Parts: sequence; structure tokens; C-alpha cells
Amino acid sequence: MHPSSSIAGSVLPLRRVVRLGAAALVVATLAACTTAPLSYINDRQVYYKAVLNRYPVRVVSIDGSYQTFNPVPVAPGEHLLTLDAAPVAGFSQPTQKQYPMTIAPCTRYYIAAQRTSPLTQDWNLVVEETWPVAGCDPAKEIEKAKIAGSGASTASSAIESRPNVASVSSAVPR
Repeated sequence: MHPSSSIAGSVLPLRRVVRLGAAALVVATLAACTTAPLSYINDRQVYYKAVLNRYPVRVVSIDGSYQTFNPVPVAPGEHLLTLDAAPVAGFSQPTQKQYPMTIAPCTRYYIAAQRTSPLTQDWNLVVEETWPVAGCDPAKEIEKAKIAGSGASTASSAIESRPNVASVSSAVPR
């Protein structure tokens, strides 16, 4: 057997593997283009640092699905957020609460915990800022969410060109 034939025999399967890998990458990229979300929740930071008794929160889970990304990607619609706020002095465990939240398409949310004093463990969720996601069309994101089967609502919300400060004071922890 000639040495070049054994090399050619081993290169051919490698070429097939490379082609299959490239094809799989293209399919995965195209699938990512058709799935929602393009809304995000920025946690682990405070947008307005000058506000007294405002602390960062961490998104633990959304609808029972644990999250590790930062910012946290989320599909438009109604969701139940499980959040942790860091413990205050004298405590070792974070305070965990659940809040319902309606996520608009193509929106970035900056959330934080608001305490009445720096020594109380209890806190309320505050949406400090909302910003539109650049290059995102809400109508297209709703269609992507329908295709993906995420059950997102078809109601579209207006995205303002300037930031919008909102508080989630009506949300009641569960």
C-alpha cells in the first residue's frame, strides 16, 4: 500500500467532518435568527447610584428556569421573576422574592432592590430605567416569539426614544 493513499484516506473523513460541522453551524445560526428574545434584564448593578438604599438584585430564575447570563435574555410577555438581593450587615443569606413582570419586546430593563433603610432585609423591586434595544423591531420580535412557540402576547407597546423611569410598586411579592 502506498503511503499517500493512507493519508488521503484519513483526510477525506476529516473533510466530511469539517463540512458537517460548518453545515451545523449555519443551521444553528439561522435558528438563532428566528427565535426570540430581544429583551434583556440588566441585574447585578444599580443604574442610579445616588439613590439612597438602592441595591443590586440578581435574577435567579424566570418562570422556574434558572438564569446565568448577564444581561438576562427574556422573551416578551408575562413572566415570574425570582430575584435575590444581597444580605445587609448581620445577615448571611440573601433575601429572595418573586415578582410578576410584563416584558415588552425590544426593551432593556435595569432593575434594583429598594430598601427603606440600609439595615432592613425587606426590599421592593424597582425598574430604574427602560431603554429600547438598538436595531430591534418589536413587530418582528413578536412574530419570532410566535414562531418559537413561546406564547408571547400580540399586544405591542410603544417604545419611546428617550428613557422611561418606572416603578414596580404595584407588584406584590409571592
